[in-house]
Formats: sequence, C-alpha cells, structure tokens
Amino acid sequence: MTMKSNETSSIKLKVVTEIDRGKESYAIVTFSGISAAVSDDNFMELANALASLQSYPVHTVSRINSCTLVTE
Repeated sequence: MTMKSNETSSIKLKVVTEIDRGKESYAIVTFSGISAAVSDDNFMELANALASLQSYPVHTVSRINSCTLVTE
C-alpha cells in the first residue's frame, strides 16, 4: 500500500519584473514549508499578504502541494 508522508505546500508568486514594448518579463518568488492542511482561503490570504511585500506587481499566485510517497 502506498501512503503520503511529509505533505507540505509552497506559494509561488509570478511577478512582473519588466515591460518592454508591451511584452512582460517575469520572475518567480517561492515561499515553502507551509502546512498542506491550510485551507485555500487562508492560503490565498497569506499569499496576498506576501504579495503586498513585493516590490514588483504580482501576476499569478500558485499553490504547489508536495509529499513523499512511501510503500509499506
């Protein structure tokens, strides 16, 4: 039987670093080690708080869930 272990989430903020001739350039800022048990609403609230601290405008917020799979 396969089970999940070490479930965590991370926030990825895609920020606009430059606009040249109407074309945007991006960078990704990652915050990891967030409990996977955090609700989507609370996760977005945290992402918005972190986004407000960025010096560049945020284009996209992503939630990445990860875990280790182990077999017994």
